[in-house]
Amino acid sequence: MTHLIATGSDGKQYWRRKLAVGEVVRLGRAPRQGWAVPWDSRVSREHADLELVEQGLQVTALETARNPILYQKKPLKEFTAVPGEQFQIGHTFFQFHELSSAQSASTELAEFLFTNSEIHNYAFKDAERCLDSLCDVPRLMAESLSDEEFATKTVELLLDAMPDVTVVAVIQFDSAADYDASEPKLVRWNSRKELEIRFDPSRRLMAKVLQHRCSAIHRWEETQSTAKYTMSGDLDWAFCTPVLTTQDRWCLYISGRRQFEGLDPISSPTDLVSELRFAELVAEFIGATLRVRSLERQQNEMTQFFSPSVVESFLTNQGKSLEPSEEIISVLFCDIRGFSRKVEQSRGQLDQLLKRISHALSVMTQNILRYEGVIADFQGDSSLAFWGWPTPLDDDPLSACRTAIAIQHTFYMANQEPEHPLYGYQVGIALGYGLAIAGRIGSDQQTKVGVFGPVVNLTSRLESIAKHLGASILLDGEMAKIVRDRLPHSEARLRFVARMRAHGMDDAMDVYQLLPVGVGHDKITDEEITTHEQAAQAIVAGEWDKAKQLLCCILADDRPANFLRALITDHNATPPDNWDGAINLLQPSFTS
Repeated sequence: MTHLIATGSDGKQYWRRKLAVGEVVRLGRAPRQGWAVPWDSRVSREHADLELVEQGLQVTALETARNPILYQKKPLKEFTAVPGEQFQIGHTFFQFHELSSAQSASTELAEFLFTNSEIHNYAFKDAERCLDSLCDVPRLMAESLSDEEFATKTVELLLDAMPDVTVVAVIQFDSAADYDASEPKLVRWNSRKELEIRFDPSRRLMAKVLQHRCSAIHRWEETQSTAKYTMSGDLDWAFCTPVLTTQDRWCLYISGRRQFEGLDPISSPTDLVSELRFAELVAEFIGATLRVRSLERQQNEMTQFFSPSVVESFLTNQGKSLEPSEEIISVLFCDIRGFSRKVEQSRGQLDQLLKRISHALSVMTQNILRYEGVIADFQGDSSLAFWGWPTPLDDDPLSACRTAIAIQHTFYMANQEPEHPLYGYQVGIALGYGLAIAGRIGSDQQTKVGVFGPVVNLTSRLESIAKHLGASILLDGEMAKIVRDRLPHSEARLRFVARMRAHGMDDAMDVYQLLPVGVGHDKITDEEITTHEQAAQAIVAGEWDKAKQLLCCILADDRPANFLRALITDHNATPPDNWDGAINLLQPSFTS
């Protein structure tokens, strides 16, 4: 089996490709078809053709190649490399190998597996040096801002701590990786500065270690048949130990020269186990650090969407995942009224408008999280939140209502203060209740916590209905059934407004208005609420004359009542033909 390995100046600039006889492969920085070397600007977009022939790997430079190909330190247009040789373009080395790894000759290779308990029977080679190095691990944890930086510093620490080794690497695979086939997600490695080594770790060794979750040593005899496959010609052992993390799979890979002349190369490698024990100890520290980092990242990500109590539930319930599930969900849509018009009128003051909108979204966020909601999305001037996942509770509909009340109260009070950032801004809120799928939703490239289902679409339409009715908070019939008798009148009251069918919806819905205390609805009496509901029911029943008489008893500035009065007047108090009790909004505006 033959491969070409590309290695750039950075440890993560690496790939391995399998070569097939008779196949011509185009090599370049971004070839239309072929093998890309995207990290090296000195490689032309299409630089060379590669073909595996009987004599070796034939390399032919293209006319489009701007920089030379160095083979045996000479710039050549065409040459044939034999296994074990390499060529260079720009800052990238390309190595041609007939076997998959430097340690692939199975007849001359010895493999030894070690459990953690077995390794603990061996003493550290230089306990004082090991202790000094371990004392540096906390500093590396604190100073490293990324996995890449942490891996690079770990490589340097191991090289300093183990003077008898030649090469050290930290390698990371995806959790679902096929270790024999997949390219590593991260590779950080280094060698003694006096040595020129092109590093090619054994896939067989890494696969064994990561699949069996134990350490392993490979030793191979330095014979003429194996020397041509080693990268430096004098490495004769390697060991690998896994780093146990919660998701991705990491391992430490360490290789070196023969240190003990006269020993049987395939005998028990007791001379290496003390070094392996130290590497395992470092791996345990790294594993613990990575698990903590993963937990911190998860917690930081979750706090953007979940309330503190929900985050705590996740952290104490490690089995609980973000996978989508079908649940009964309470949904909230909140939209700033007139936002598009304010954008048109901003005239070069978009930065000030952005600050005010950010302040408004912060009000929504704070209250959603305050009442244990989950933030699903922000779209310009609106937000989507839901309750019922990941931990469904009996009072989720009440929590959604209280969130809406708190948001409206904040905006109402802001409009009493001309200097307030939210002065002049109003919100429209819709609340729905029903079946939906909630959880981690998205593509392989990008995911987020979201919710979708009929209740989400219905609530979105309900929010547009609120604009027509001039109501701040509307509920669908299912939500109203639950909260009508459970939400204290000291917080808010509820009234049936109409039966309506939004644009794009086949089914009609019962629409209710939530009237919070202390936000301008207090002058509406309980008797007027009853009268309004009777009028709405009369409209549903087609008794529009009766509805007209009832609506005369309601305040002139009651906007939902005015909507119904205008409807009756426009139709001369006569229901349309084929009246089914639902008011159709044929051309609703979906723009704020």
